[in-house]
Amino acid sequence: MLRTILLLTAFLGALPSFATEYTFEVEELQQIVKDSVAMRDAGQMNAYEQVDYIRNTLAQKHPGKINMHPKWMYNETAGTLGQIQILYCTPHEYMAIFGSSVGTDGHSGRYGMDVWDIMMSGEMWAASQGQLEKEVYKAGETAILPQGKAKAYKIPEYGYMLDYGRGNVIGVLQQGVVFPAIFVNQDFSSMKEQLGECGKSMISNWWQNLKPH
Repeated sequence: MLRTILLLTAFLGALPSFATEYTFEVEELQQIVKDSVAMRDAGQMNAYEQVDYIRNTLAQKHPGKINMHPKWMYNETAGTLGQIQILYCTPHEYMAIFGSSVGTDGHSGRYGMDVWDIMMSGEMWAASQGQLEKEVYKAGETAILPQGKAKAYKIPEYGYMLDYGRGNVIGVLQQGVVFPAIFVNQDFSSMKEQLGECGKSMISNWWQNLKPH
């Protein structure tokens, strides 16, 4: 079983993404997060309510697309340990809430996709190779990781973000879910949960696309 998962993700992860149409616009996601940050800063919601607000707002704007009962799961990618909720997933587009309540740091990963990290709370620090001063992203701001690029990054003490990507999602699952479980932490429980959540979302969205509009 393990060999099959490894071979399948290695094969699919090497395939390019040919998608040209996407469900979400980055500007839309940024505005939803900024609205939630403003309400949280005003004392109108706490951390849990902010997560619910973002998920519910997305579901209202995109009926049937958002996972309304996501699990919190551990995710370790390139040495960075955080927790994640999968909100949406297809082979070429994904969205999740990711972060840490105790801080974390490491390698961003180098993916066959573009990634936007829209900060919901706390801070994220980042720096590319050769960059001698760090970039600091605060709540409401967006960090971009272009396809094929990598950064060192850190969430000091506390921070959560809406994580949105376009490109080869299967390759990301290979690098960020399957390989860490096999070669790093042997946390096959978290691997199974994450693949299950992504798989359910992919099937749900595939079924939605088959329905007449």
